Amino acid sequence: PDFKQVQAARGQAMGVGPCKDTANVPEAGYHVVTTPSMLAHEECFYMNFQVLNIKEAFPKIMASNMKEQGKSGLAIKLAGKGAGFIAANPRFGKIFSNKIANKLMGQLPAQLKEKGIDFTLSKVHETDNGFIVLRAQVVDVDLEQMLDGMKGQKVSDVLAERIKPFLSAAKRYVDLPAKMIPIVQANMCRALEENIPLNLAEKAGLQVLLINRPSAEQAEFF
Repeated sequence: PDFKQVQAARGQAMGVGPCKDTANVPEAGYHVVTTPSMLAHEECFYMNFQVLNIKEAFPKIMASNMKEQGKSGLAIKLAGKGAGFIAANPRFGKIFSNKIANKLMGQLPAQLKEKGIDFTLSKVHETDNGFIVLRAQVVDVDLEQMLDGMKGQKVSDVLAERIKPFLSAAKRYVDLPAKMIPIVQANMCRALEENIPLNLAEKAGLQVLLINRPSAEQAEFF
């Protein structure tokens, strides 16, 4: 086949086309065409986490639960020893980490939905030592509901009511939710990375390593 035809076919497959200005370049010169997909925001981000102190924390968690149930000191002591034996099993790290992942997948989307954020969270990878990867994505946002959720916290009730009419008017001309999704998702990525380890440390004494990465950076991190 003709060489130029082969080059043109390859260029179409790769999303490139011939240079418009070929006066100072070879006839086979090509340049990359920027496609809409290249300019699109990150569709998701990934949450990479692992619990670092399961052996130490799990017996304390069990003992604390027994104490809350009003069990005797002997029962609490025995429960702590039994939990320590269980936590020493190498397979337990995977089981325990999956329980945390399942709680996050069950609770976070529901909590964010109440705040006007349609959020999906799914498990995409796990290892035998308890390293878990979750795929997170902000699918849609309800700006009015988000504004209601900020009342009394980030904005005053009066200001929130004043902003609402402007949102309704602006949405007639601009797809505001689509423009807000990348901003909300970037903030979500940072906030969850900071807050989840702090909450688990405060509530359960767990040391959690959590590293969130946008989809474009996940492959290199992984």
